[in-house]
Amino acid sequence: MPEIRIETQSDLVKIIKSSNNYEEFKQKQFDKKIKREEQAWNIIKDNRGKYSKEILDLIFDTVDFYDGKKCWFGSLLATPNRNLIFESSLDQINDWIEKLLFFLQRMQRKF
Repeated sequence: MPEIRIETQSDLVKIIKSSNNYEEFKQKQFDKKIKREEQAWNIIKDNRGKYSKEILDLIFDTVDFYDGKKCWFGSLLATPNRNLIFESSLDQINDWIEKLLFFLQRMQRKF
């Protein structure tokens, strides 16, 4: 099998973006994916600091499920992994989300 060498990350991105798979993805999925992520972000902002299991499941389902029952993230957000997440307290999960998603926003306000 021939070895493929790509010199830079920029070259890799160019190759990917010129592929038929990328074009097909862009045409069929990209706009829908953007809308799902915007919906999830709005749920996150609207419920900031007061996430419940139901709200988190809604966020996970919004970003993950498409075309009926297909999972964008594979098993990453499937029930077994969600159960592992929910082994932590909701206070810990809320704190984790705050730090993960809103840290930069807080830092920008300081400067």
